Amino acid sequence: SVAAVRGAGGEDGDPEGGGARPRVVYRMPGAEAAVDEAFDAVVCATQPQAARALVKGGCRELYEGLDGFEYEESVVIVHHDARLMPRHVDDWAPMNVLLSSGDRAMFTMWCSEASERWRDDGVADKRASLFQTWNPFLHLEGSGERVAGLDVPPLDGEEKRIVFERPVFSLATLGALDKLRAAQGKNGIFLAGAYARRAIPLQESGVVSAMAVCEALGVKVPWAGETLDRAALLDKYRRRESPEEAWLRRALLAGSAACLGASCYLLYRQRR
Repeated sequence: SVAAVRGAGGEDGDPEGGGARPRVVYRMPGAEAAVDEAFDAVVCATQPQAARALVKGGCRELYEGLDGFEYEESVVIVHHDARLMPRHVDDWAPMNVLLSSGDRAMFTMWCSEASERWRDDGVADKRASLFQTWNPFLHLEGSGERVAGLDVPPLDGEEKRIVFERPVFSLATLGALDKLRAAQGKNGIFLAGAYARRAIPLQESGVVSAMAVCEALGVKVPWAGETLDRAALLDKYRRRESPEEAWLRRALLAGSAACLGASCYLLYRQRR
C-alpha cells in the first residue's frame, strides 16, 4: 500500500526538500517496514479522494485542486431478481432506467441481453436472467415500504454487492479541473482518472486522461492515431427495427416536423 508521495524538490518545490526526483513511501504486502523510493515520475491513477491523501505533502496545487470534488455513495448489485426490472417483460431493454416517486433513479442492465458473453440460452424464464443494478430501490411486498441502497434486503440470486464513492460533477468541479490541468506534472506528479477530464466520468475518460499523461512523459500510445468506425460499431450492436417500428419512427418524425412548422407559421402571423 502507498502511504505518501513526495514531490521532486520537496513539498511545493522546495529545492532543499525531497531531492531531484519524486519519492513514494509504500509497504509491500506482508512486509513490516515501509520503503522510501525515488522515481522519475509518479502517476496517481486513483479516485480523487485517494489521490488527495497521497499528494498532500507532494504538491500543494494538486492537493488544493483535488479539494474541489464532492462525492456520492453508490451501491451496485449483481443478481437474478426481476423485481428491479420493469414490471412487464415486454418493456424490458438491455438498459433500463426506473424512477421512484422521489428524485431517485435506478439503472439496471439486463446482462444476458446486453452482451453475448453473459448470454445464457439455457435459461427458459427471462426473469431468472443475470442483472446488474446501480442505486437499487425496492417496494417491499406487503407493507409497500420503499427501501433503497444498502437498505435493500438480499435479492433473489444475489451474487455480489459493492459500495463505492464516485465524484459528483458541479460548477465547482470545473474550477477544480482547471487547477489540476495547470498543476499536472508539477514536482514530477501526474494524475490520471475518469474525473480528471471535462467529460462524462466513464472508463473512456480515464483512458484518455492516461493517454494525456503518457504524452506529457514522452511516451507514444500505439493506437492514438487509429480512427474508430462509429457507424459500423453502432450497426453491430443496434437492435434491428421491425417494419412497424420503422414506419412509426418515420411517422413521428414527420408529425414533429409538421407541428414545428405550424408553430413557427402561427408565431410569424401573430407578430405581423
